[in-house]
This record gives sequence, structure tokens and C-alpha cells, in this order.
Amino acid sequence: MRNRIEIVDAPRSGYMLAYYRKKIVFRSYEETEDPQQLVYGAEEETGELLELHLFDEKKSFAR
Repeated sequence: MRNRIEIVDAPRSGYMLAYYRKKIVFRSYEETEDPQQLVYGAEEETGELLELHLFDEKKSFAR
């Protein structure tokens, strides 16, 4: 498993588009959800994270 991405300056709520080795996930998220858990919580099922986008209408975070 690679190093985890430090999620800073991402919108507090919005949408997540994540490309994993085994799956692509697009879903909404709320500010009550932990971003690290949101992204890495299902890593055994989805495989390694390859690319991540967290965004709303005004702000975007990508790695």
C-alpha cells in the first residue's frame, strides 16, 4: 500500500470522484464524514487509490 494522501483544503462537503485500482467511486459526502475514512475506508475492496478529486461548486481538491 502506498502512502496516504493528506487531505487538506478540500471542500467540507461536496462530491468525491476516486479512481482505485479495482473500482471508480463517485458519490456525495457531508462535512460530518471523516475525509480519510471516506477515501480509505474500503481500500481492501477497492484496491489502491490512484487518483482523488473532492469538489463542490466553488472549490476543488485533486491528487
